[in-house]
Amino acid sequence: MRKVYGFAGARPDEIDRQIRLECSGVIEFAESHRSSPAVLGMVNALCSLTGGTELTSAKPDSWPGGGLAGQAIFDTPDAEANWALRFSQFILARAPNHRIGIVTRTAGRRRFIEAVVEASDLPSYRWDDGVLDTDTARIVKATLSRLGVGDFLAASDPLEYLRLAAGLNGVQDPSIRESLSEALNWCCDLLQEGVDVSSIKSRIRVGDDSTLLTVPGVHLLTGHVGKGQQFDWVLVVGAEEGSIPDFRARTEAAIHEEARILSVMVSRARHGAVVMCARNVPAATTGVVYSKQPSRFWSTLAPACVDSPTAIAWLQTAQWDEIRGR
Repeated sequence: MRKVYGFAGARPDEIDRQIRLECSGVIEFAESHRSSPAVLGMVNALCSLTGGTELTSAKPDSWPGGGLAGQAIFDTPDAEANWALRFSQFILARAPNHRIGIVTRTAGRRRFIEAVVEASDLPSYRWDDGVLDTDTARIVKATLSRLGVGDFLAASDPLEYLRLAAGLNGVQDPSIRESLSEALNWCCDLLQEGVDVSSIKSRIRVGDDSTLLTVPGVHLLTGHVGKGQQFDWVLVVGAEEGSIPDFRARTEAAIHEEARILSVMVSRARHGAVVMCARNVPAATTGVVYSKQPSRFWSTLAPACVDSPTAIAWLQTAQWDEIRGR
């Protein structure tokens, strides 16, 4: 659980050390009931970077085929998007009750898959804006109102700067703390992408995601949106160096935080996850095409994954009657 609570802005290692000093014995929970063995293999592969405990499936035989963990490289984001669309069509034709999360590190990298999915006949839903509880929305709006954007952008660790500005460490209620941490991560991404403060404030909604939490179809989101949710399948799009990890992550601590973000993305999957990247990506503003390398986390994940032809073969021979009902 360290990677989850660290991702939420807590200090799990310090708490862990204190507990071990004060207790004669510590029982660690290392079984998962939520994800297939294949998905857990991907999460475990990142443990050396995330500081997480390696997990085993509580009932591995209950997951038809053991689940799916894959990687796929494409020449362009358009090819990547079309593969993701065909994957989603294939899944929903066999399991129309399933939910597919298509996740990117930032909203800008998601524009290719958005265009393809939203032009199709698949049911699709964006998780773009912050849907916050009343207390979290109040804190975030107040923080943004007094934020010095110039100082924020100049900070060596902009996310930590934002957390300090919001007084995250002083929040005692665990649920509000977790919600506030996720909201600040979302704000940090938008601010670093150049979105102005007033626009971010206007996009904050108070309420809940009760519809998005249950509706089948394709869900489009970033790594910091839809916290704590589970999807039957997850496609991580845009796993290139400079995107995952983000190009602004320059310190070792920041790189480890990016690994935790990727781990959280993957761990949202129940049956299967596929991490994808493109070799040539156009810039959002100029259209200039830049050559990209797979994420530095690509080789870390590789031993737990199969390639795209093997993933396709797995899908074609899978026990869909069992998968659909699980």
